[in-house]
Formats: sequence, C-alpha cells, structure tokens
Amino acid sequence: MRDPTRGGLSASLCEIASASGVGIDVVERDVPVPAEVKDACGLLGLDPWQVANEGKLVAIVPAEHAETALERVCLIRAWWSAMVDTCRVWQC
Repeated sequence: MRDPTRGGLSASLCEIASASGVGIDVVERDVPVPAEVKDACGLLGLDPWQVANEGKLVAIVPAEHAETALERVCLIRAWWSAMVDTCRVWQC
C-alpha cells in the first residue's frame, strides 16, 4: 500500500515493485485519468503519472481478495467520504 501524494502513481508503483523485488507492467491506456486532469497537465507541461494524488490510496492485492478489499474500502467511504471519491476495482 502506498500514498501517491508525493511522486504520483508512478513513484508509488516503483516503490511497491522495489520493495517486493518484482517488476510491474502497466497498460497506460487502461489506467483511468479524468479528462480534466489530462487537460490541466497538458497545459502545464506535467505528467499525470507524476503529479500529486492527494486523498488516494494505491494498493495491490491478490485477485482473489480484490472484491473483499473493495468492499472494505467502500465501507470506510461511508464515514470518510472526503477521502474516497470513487470505489472501483482496477485490475491490470
């Protein structure tokens, strides 16, 4: 688990891979990036993979536990809605 506030999603994935002694292949087009974020990054010359993602969580769980993990995150959302704006499973 990582907080992508510093270094964005790319830094979080690199930290997870390094700590686990593995590599991670990501299909960039499959990662949801809102149009507003793409547009703002384009105007400012930023990479959306490297900008801060406050209030987000990066977690990699075994596929067989993904649904349980999502359910628990959504339960937390009920009382901590300011930190979680969308509950969904993203698999690669």
